[in-house]
Amino acid sequence: MSNPNKARGDRWERSVLDFLREVFGRAAIRPRQEGHIDVGDVHLSPWALQLKDEASHNFSGYLNDAEKQAAAAGEPFAAAVVKRRRYSVDRGYVVMTLATFRRATARLRRAEELLLRANSDLFDKHMSENLKENENR
Repeated sequence: MSNPNKARGDRWERSVLDFLREVFGRAAIRPRQEGHIDVGDVHLSPWALQLKDEASHNFSGYLNDAEKQAAAAGEPFAAAVVKRRRYSVDRGYVVMTLATFRRATARLRRAEELLLRANSDLFDKHMSENLKENENR
């Protein structure tokens, strides 16, 4: 590939996609771009992700682009996934607005509360799995 910036960006996209697929399998996808409408680099519904591997960061611009892409993709949440220099993929930055964080957290908490009300045994299993994940960090 003759453009080194494009090659670096493509490597970052593959790394992030591989990392997400370790847990989410084929639910994490690289959407096909349709014409001139940009729908983001990676989707993991309900997220549309804008991936960036640049030496200097423009978080505001990344988020503006990610939010436009999420809207175009019909996804409710947008975030930028930014390469952190000299670190592995799992140490990259995930950048979102505080409003997005609040909406995503409210959705998660609502789902957990509904699970607890509907089936306390499944809720206990869910919490046990969360504890295992935290121990393996």
